[in-house]
Amino acid sequence: MTVKVVSEGPTRTKRVVCQKCTFELEYTGLDVEADVGCYMGETQIDYRIKCPHCGSHTNVKPWRLE
Repeated sequence: MTVKVVSEGPTRTKRVVCQKCTFELEYTGLDVEADVGCYMGETQIDYRIKCPHCGSHTNVKPWRLE
């Protein structure tokens, strides 16, 4: 049997409050961006989403299937 996609998009969502405009945002793993940087010689990865209301970025926890 082959696997079929039966939804139009991801069905598992999470919510977070925008750090700038304080609107509540609902997002899926497809919305999360990884921002890779360097801090004191160590690689640092921040996971974030972009608020569609104000355009700022809000940090979120790494997306995991639970």
